[in-house]
Order: sequence, then C-alpha cells, then structure tokens
Amino acid sequence: MKKIAYLIVFLALAACSSEKKMTEPMSQTVGVRGGTVAIADGPTITIPAGALADDTVITITPTTALEGALSDAYNFEPEGLTFTRPVTITLPFDPTKLAEGAVPGVATSSVSAPDYVWAESTLTDETHISAQTMHFSLYLAMSNSPTPLVSDLNFPAKMIVDTSGAYWVDQGSSTQTQASGQGRVMKLATGATAPVALAIGQLDPKALSHTGTTIAFASGGHSAATAGGATMASINSVIDTGGTPTSSLASANVAFPIAIATDSNGSVYWADSDLKTISSASSTGAKRTTLASNQNGVKFIAVSGGYVYWAASTDGAIRRVATTGGTPQTLASSQSLPMGIAVTSTSIYWCNQTGGTVVKASLDGSSPVTIASGQTKPYAIAADATNAYFTTLDGGNIVKYDGTTTSVMATAQATPLSIGADATYIYWTSNGAIANTGTLVRTLINPVMAMIRTL
Repeated sequence: MKKIAYLIVFLALAACSSEKKMTEPMSQTVGVRGGTVAIADGPTITIPAGALADDTVITITPTTALEGALSDAYNFEPEGLTFTRPVTITLPFDPTKLAEGAVPGVATSSVSAPDYVWAESTLTDETHISAQTMHFSLYLAMSNSPTPLVSDLNFPAKMIVDTSGAYWVDQGSSTQTQASGQGRVMKLATGATAPVALAIGQLDPKALSHTGTTIAFASGGHSAATAGGATMASINSVIDTGGTPTSSLASANVAFPIAIATDSNGSVYWADSDLKTISSASSTGAKRTTLASNQNGVKFIAVSGGYVYWAASTDGAIRRVATTGGTPQTLASSQSLPMGIAVTSTSIYWCNQTGGTVVKASLDGSSPVTIASGQTKPYAIAADATNAYFTTLDGGNIVKYDGTTTSVMATAQATPLSIGADATYIYWTSNGAIANTGTLVRTLINPVMAMIRTL
C-alpha cells in the first residue's frame, strides 16, 4: 500500500450540482467492542475496540456529489463525534476521473464549514482509498492535478525558484552537438503567463543561480559540441530582466561545469565534474579559488551560512567547505549514490538515488534522519523553512515532506530533473524524451481547488 499524505485546503465556490443522492443512509449501533458500518458499494467505517466509551448509533448519510470529486460525499454521524482511538474510513473512488499525473486523497470537512482538509491517506487498491480519523464529519475522495505552465521546451534541466519567479536552463539538445548553441536561460516571472528568454544561443547550459538582479549560469564542456572541437566551457552571468550575457566570470581551466550556486554577496561557486573540483569566484570573476579537489560525481551544490555543500555521488559522501577555503569536511559517508542536495538555515537534505532514501541532518552532519524510504531513484531536492520537496526519476513522483509526513503531490511526470518552490507553489521541470517536449509544471503546496458542494 502506498502512503499519500496531504494537507490540502479547498476553496468553495458558489454553484450547485444537480446530481441526486445515490443511496440511503445506513445506521448501526457500535459499542466498546468496536465494529464496522458499511454501505454496499460505498464507504466503510471500521471502529476498533475501545474507541467508543458507550453504545453509539453510527450513521453514514450519502449527500450530493461535488464537482471535481472522485466519489460521492458522505456525512459520518453523529457529526463531531470524537474517538479515543483512530478509526478507519474507506471510500470508493472512480480512477477514470483522475487526470494525468494526479493523485487521490480523502478530504474532510465539517458540515458547517466551507474548507476541506485532506487526511493522511492510504491507497488500498485501484478503486479504494482510506484514512484514519479521531472524529466524524463529511468525507469524500478528491484529487490534485499538476498544471503545465510552459510547454515545448528543449530539454529543460536545472531550475531555481524565488519570490521573483521561476528560472531554468533549456539545454537545447539531447545529443549536445550544436556548434552554434541552442541553449537558453529562461524566466517565468511571478504572476506572468508567458516565459522570457534571458539569454539565447548558449552552448549546453546546465545550471543556474540567482542573487540580487544577476543570474549566474554554467555552460559548455562538450568538445564535440563546439566549433572547431575546442572546449568552450564557462561560468557566465546575465541580468535577470534579460540581455546580452556578460563576459565569462570564468573560462580558463573550466572543463565541465555541472552545478552552480551563489551567496548573498554575489560570489559564485561551481562544481566541475571533469576536473573534479569545487571552485569559487567573486561576482566580477576575480579572486578565483579552488576550494576542493578530487570530488567525484558531483551533480548539485548549495551555499548557506558561509559553507558550500555538495554530494560526491560516486564517493558516497556529503561534504562541505568554508566559502573562504580550508579543508573540506565529510558530513556523511557510505551513502548510496547521493545526488540532489538542499540546505536551509538549520538543516541539510540529500537524496540517495540507489538507496531510495531521503535524509535530513543538522548542518554539521549530526543527527541524520531518514525522512523518506522506499523511493524509486530520488534525484533532485529543494527545501525551505517549512517543507522539503523532491523528485523521483522512476515513477516521476513529486513529493513534499512537511516535517512529519511525506506527500505525493504529483506522479507520472517525465524525468523531473529539478524542483523548487515559493510560498504557494511547487515547480519542476519535466524533460521530454525528444526535443521540444519538455515542460515547466507546478502544483499548489496546499492546493486550493474550485469545487461545489450541496449539503
């Protein structure tokens, strides 16, 4: 069974459905020994022994179906009844109503209140979903659907999200053999409906970062992709409103820059997978420094609190080094192909791709906790003060961790290579198998869905 945990609030809109109640209420007395109340081909409530102190008449009352719901709505009564032990409500749902990439869940609301909150739900089979509760109210099955924002992208790769919008690099080729370069640095401003290309004609841009008004990005590194066979890897920058990229912040001794980050001062940090180094430069490209050498398989880096963090995947290690230089520290070893890494002011997160786990630890690597296990190739991760978000390459899942529970927010996404979030939405890049089929997608962190109910 697959755990799907949600905390989703629905906004009720004024309108009514003409559908009629499908069945009659079912009532049954249940006492301290527990029992089960069910409607044929409908919901079931299972009450364990000790959940009730006295004999109680339990009633399930079908009510009008809601637009966008996967099932009829049901009042479990007496409304507001509380239990001393969790009871299990199981609802049938129609899987044909699920949009591509959508996930089902059990939503609950009191009859007198307009808001719906999703409970931690368990998919029991292809047509039934259940949730545990400590009280009675109205329950139904609903779904959450991802929204494509930008389509026809040409192999979108890494992205970042902040209050100004979503930024990503469009690599431009699956084979990376364009001598002239077809890559782009892209932006979808907050509230905008159309993206803007901040830089075009770039050679295989791989990663980017945003500080102040400047986007720093890493590009190049495939000698076969460049004019005359010369390696043209570099670290560049462009203003976040667009224009001609500035001269390279770094180009000499840059071979294959795969990940990049910036700090609040505008200093730039990058990982070079061919040179196996972690390097830095000032916002003008001066004061270039090699911070760490012999780092194998780095795909992501992050900067926070005066340190650069990275996952050395083939070394199976999580490491950091001070932005001012010094000896790199190994924060965790014997990890299973660690990939994505994210850092907040208090914690570090990383994905163990072959181990199928996602781990959270203190910034010095102490107190590691596995926050998700049994994942199928977890890859990219982002985090803020409240939640962490990660992708899985197998299954194409978008998952949220709220500090307690993991929540599958979307599924069946095509190769989600990067993820980010603002205060309202989770964003990710979905990488199509052929050119010009990639998308930028988002879903609400706590989705508000227009729905109609008649009680």
